[in-house]
Amino acid sequence: MGLQIIDQKECFQVMGALNKANVDTFTTYFKEVIKDSQEVTINIEGLDSIDRVGVNALVKLYSQSLENQSKFFIIGLGSKDLHEHFSTVESAA
Repeated sequence: MGLQIIDQKECFQVMGALNKANVDTFTTYFKEVIKDSQEVTINIEGLDSIDRVGVNALVKLYSQSLENQSKFFIIGLGSKDLHEHFSTVESAA
């Protein structure tokens, strides 16, 4: 399954696989969303898989939201490694 993004009014359901093949589309989409919103929530519960490039894309979007002074949330049961990475980033901030 490819990547699907479903806009549910400031909460975006991401489904399928987030990987090197589709990360540019994902990043371009969410850069615009972050630029235009004060709060963005991405639900990763529907992700079947995410690779290192996908994780890095989420990290970059998080950084962009900090620059824009926007709230950025990732919700849903997803990759344990992804949650640990963001816990580490938040602890360092």
